[in-house]
Amino acid sequence: MSLENREDHLANESPSEPREPHYAVDMQRASDYLKYLKKYPRSKQICICGHTVASHHYSTVVGYNCKPNNHFCPCERLDPVYFASNANHFKRSTHGPGMKHALALGITSLLASGSSGEWLIRVKCMYPDCKNLEILPAPLSKDRRIVGKPSNTNVLLCREHIIEFGGNLI
Repeated sequence: MSLENREDHLANESPSEPREPHYAVDMQRASDYLKYLKKYPRSKQICICGHTVASHHYSTVVGYNCKPNNHFCPCERLDPVYFASNANHFKRSTHGPGMKHALALGITSLLASGSSGEWLIRVKCMYPDCKNLEILPAPLSKDRRIVGKPSNTNVLLCREHIIEFGGNLI
């Protein structure tokens, strides 16, 4: 049955008739996603933890875990926020907020090398009412305090919120 015939058939189907399973992918959205992947291949997308999407692996026990280079990052949520023309710069470890965070170190290294990148998201503080414009990455503990090591939760915060949550900026 062609797509057009199927749509006609479904339109004429009475509500009491049982429906049969059908392919439910929205072709326009799928096409848009393919264009997005062509422009921003996943191998060069960077998660908010500061590591490539490719370094994240799914585990049914803990969700995602991230293993960039030769160290472990406890990132539990895949959240692509940046696209890097050269993803080799994103193999560093987080040691705190701001410039001590793997995302900031990777972007700094990338741009210093003459390579380019771009944000995949709108850069803003995680607090919706925040009006501050200087935004930095920060690792958070489960009780929402800034930590000086890799964390399973990484967010973008303004300087004031980083300091409020116990962060030490350099």
